[in-house]
Amino acid sequence: MKSCRAQKLNESTGHSMTQQKYCPQCGQPNEAEARFCGNCGRELPLLPPLPAAPPPGRRRAGATIAASLLILLALLAVGWFVVWPRLQPSDGPPTARPTSSPTAVTQTQPEQPVAAIAVTEMPDVLVTDTAVPTPSPSATAAIFPTITLTPTATSSPTPLPPTPASLPDEIVFQSNRSGNFEIYIMHSDGSNLRQLTNNTGDDQYPRVSPDGRFILFESTRDGNPEIYIMNRDGSGQTRLTFNTVNDRLPAWSPDGTQITFQSGRSGDADIYIMNADGSNLRRVTTTAEREGHTSWGIHNRLVFNASQGAYWQIYAADVDGSNRQRLTNGQVDEYSPEWSPDGTQIVYVSERESRGNPALFVMDADGRNPRMLYNSPLEDWGAVWSADGTQIVFTVEQADGTADIYIMNVDGRSPRLFMERGSYPSWAIATPTANSAAGDTAVPTIPVFPLTGAGLLPLTFATYDDYTPALSPDQRRLLVSAEIDGYWRIVEVDPNGGGQLRQLTQANANFHHPYFSADGLTILAASDRDGDMDIYLLSALTGAVVQQLTNTPGDDYFPRWLPDESGFVFSTDRHGNHEVYLARLDGTQTRLTDHSAYDGFASPSPDGRHIAFYSSRDGDYEIYVMDVDGRNPQRLTFSPGRDASPTFSPDGEWIAFESDRSGHYEIYAMRRDGSEVRQLTNHTGGNWFPVFSPDGLWLLFQSARNGNMDVFRLPFLSRSLYLSTPYLAGDDVRLVQQKLFNLGYSQVGPVDGIFGPQTETAVKAFQQANGLTADGVVGPVTWDRLFGDNDG
Repeated sequence: MKSCRAQKLNESTGHSMTQQKYCPQCGQPNEAEARFCGNCGRELPLLPPLPAAPPPGRRRAGATIAASLLILLALLAVGWFVVWPRLQPSDGPPTARPTSSPTAVTQTQPEQPVAAIAVTEMPDVLVTDTAVPTPSPSATAAIFPTITLTPTATSSPTPLPPTPASLPDEIVFQSNRSGNFEIYIMHSDGSNLRQLTNNTGDDQYPRVSPDGRFILFESTRDGNPEIYIMNRDGSGQTRLTFNTVNDRLPAWSPDGTQITFQSGRSGDADIYIMNADGSNLRRVTTTAEREGHTSWGIHNRLVFNASQGAYWQIYAADVDGSNRQRLTNGQVDEYSPEWSPDGTQIVYVSERESRGNPALFVMDADGRNPRMLYNSPLEDWGAVWSADGTQIVFTVEQADGTADIYIMNVDGRSPRLFMERGSYPSWAIATPTANSAAGDTAVPTIPVFPLTGAGLLPLTFATYDDYTPALSPDQRRLLVSAEIDGYWRIVEVDPNGGGQLRQLTQANANFHHPYFSADGLTILAASDRDGDMDIYLLSALTGAVVQQLTNTPGDDYFPRWLPDESGFVFSTDRHGNHEVYLARLDGTQTRLTDHSAYDGFASPSPDGRHIAFYSSRDGDYEIYVMDVDGRNPQRLTFSPGRDASPTFSPDGEWIAFESDRSGHYEIYAMRRDGSEVRQLTNHTGGNWFPVFSPDGLWLLFQSARNGNMDVFRLPFLSRSLYLSTPYLAGDDVRLVQQKLFNLGYSQVGPVDGIFGPQTETAVKAFQQANGLTADGVVGPVTWDRLFGDNDG
């Protein structure tokens, strides 16, 4: 059987693999050697070389060998799980338990091998970082198995895999039942055991993300312990840290966007924090003590253990290391703290009842009211809370040297055996989105966080071009497509003007037109990672590929979900000209437009009943609206020039678009029936691709007013300032007053944040001097003219 890629190449007879340049501004295809867009005149970026495809024979042979190996491995796996009980080496106790004299270890000693079960509190013997160059982590590992579709228009559809039913609560743990340590998962009732990792190194200390979708763990597969991430099903295993010393004991932030871990890269064992993709590394603790085993609470407080004299004690601190507070103060070892889900209690290990026999304790968040929960004849350790905070799952050493997982009520009652030969459990919450693909229907309600700032606000400040902004549903994240090192990458920037935060896609491929899912966990995007442009679903956390959604000859681009996520619309040139398609989750793809002219850049209405797009079918580029099934197309704009890139406001009452009807590109808005057209920007540098914020108060767009293409944010119509009774007041008014005063309009009066008659007089004078309608209203055009030259 041919691979999907080989099949695609063979079926694309007559489809040229010659590269074309698609203008990021208007979407028009151009020849590879063209320097400027033939439609809008925008200068085109350089194209990277096409990736070389392997010979067809090699592809077929490789696929055959791979299939044979998979069958053999499957048979071996079935046999293995039938006979493994009691036949394999068992989990041992934590042989590196904290001792009463941690200072006996010196940094000049070589690093020791990792213990069979590495206790979270005892840092491995450390060496000084030798400043070996840090390689870039590989980002080509796909999050979830990549599923390639071969869609058709209306006949013989190839369905997508069915959306899985809601997963129950599960427990992830480590076990050396197969010889070395691997990561396993099973339902919280003890059923459905699966092995997630399988390599020659030790994979240990799994920690499940707050949303249940990802698992952090440490692994020695590449030599020394490093931090890795994978999906809940074990796919997409990706290395996050790269260092010659030990990076260990990872833990998640409550929102799942950051990771804390222990590292010896500074010479001592210290606590570090990085983004969930491994970027933005920073050191948290800088003391001479050795710190480790961090838990990140919902109040943004860290708890961890640190060496204090001859003993290990528990501390709390803010995430930047400040406000450090000692929570335990005994003459025994106390360690392994874990926050409860509500942030009110901490479970931990203590020897206060018997030296050499650690037991499980719980205390209040401030360290008060410690009480013992469980004490077996040997050691108890590795305790974590259930997702609802009613149970604790933990590890108990056995007399034969093995370690088993137990579970008990939060008050210490009803302890019972959960799993033999396992340790370091982590609770995975029940979630309909874990392991899921496109279009899951169970979408949680997302709170929207207000955007800060006033007036026209630049959001990117790079030396390269930034295109097509996309805000997350909660408005906390902003993605753009940025041209970096010859490729278009998806980059996260601060939606409040703080600049670039991190690069999301890393592969040597172009990624365009990002668009968040309703739950904010995945991204639709167009990419040429397999040669031509197709639609992909990406992890919003790591940028890795979740699923390939289209796979036909030609370029597919600009995907946008329907509001219920039962499908998505996109544009394609697969027929030789550009048309709009609708892809459903059963695999069918329906052609919505059928015209020899250009039809593209389609966006659904919030009610899911209509689709806006732009077309040259009447000889000029204009905005149209049609039913979601492609029927009843209606033209909305009738203006010379190019009207393009329509997008609906969240309430469905407005459509924003770009137009060069004035001689240069500006952003406009009109009612959904085409009436009440309003110009929103006024700058000769050009303005394109408007996008509404989820709360409808802002418009984001890209502009070349500063030379490079940057992304800006502008208040929408509801944020206009004008003279009213009572007077409008606020920071917006103060900002306008200060700007007018700085420009010499002294009639503005005091800069007091109150829009009175003097402010109106100054606004009218400014408008008249700048060729605007002197109505005294600070609307989008006046905002843009006031702040565009200096702030945008």
